[in-house]
Amino acid sequence: MEAARRIPLLSTDARQASLEVLPVLDGASPAWRSWDALLTTASGLAGWTPETELFVYSERVARCELRRQAVKEAQEPDQGFECRLFDGTCEVRCVADDGQLRAWVIREKSNGQPVRVLHRRYYLVGISTTTPDKFREARYPDVVFQFPVSGGAAGVDRAWIEVAEYYRAEPAWRELSAEDVRRHLAEPLLVAHRFVSVGIGQQKIGE
Repeated sequence: MEAARRIPLLSTDARQASLEVLPVLDGASPAWRSWDALLTTASGLAGWTPETELFVYSERVARCELRRQAVKEAQEPDQGFECRLFDGTCEVRCVADDGQLRAWVIREKSNGQPVRVLHRRYYLVGISTTTPDKFREARYPDVVFQFPVSGGAAGVDRAWIEVAEYYRAEPAWRELSAEDVRRHLAEPLLVAHRFVSVGIGQQKIGE
């Protein structure tokens, strides 16, 4: 999946939040062998049932897919790739590597890590065609991209994905030692991110 230029923030300022990144364990181990067992446990932690419809982004050797489907229909990613199930409140991120599966539940929770969060939208590749969920890009003349949105109408031509980006909470600078300030400034600002939703709109000049 290819992201293009950023379009305006949904929120002009970061809001305070609490972040939880919860490993999905098979007993005491983070590694799973069974995709069905992992999916059942992870979706239960997320509060989903097998019939819950949400967005599913999956990677395979031949292609990447972004669909809207039931949890039980999500397919295991190929080795070295990932699968993300997400809705407006939570993402379950699954990674397949070395014959094993690992997963995390990423969500906001009251007793989680203090963070600042921004919601951003990123354009997906392609311009809508006359077929509602099909998109084409001049750079890839023989490829049709498919996203779970309805395009084709006048002024509705670009699909986007919304991402929640979590940044480290602002420290009480005056209370930090010089060493703590240097350490804080050396750490990455972005703590984590999760996919939130997929939609469609119109690209404007300059975006």
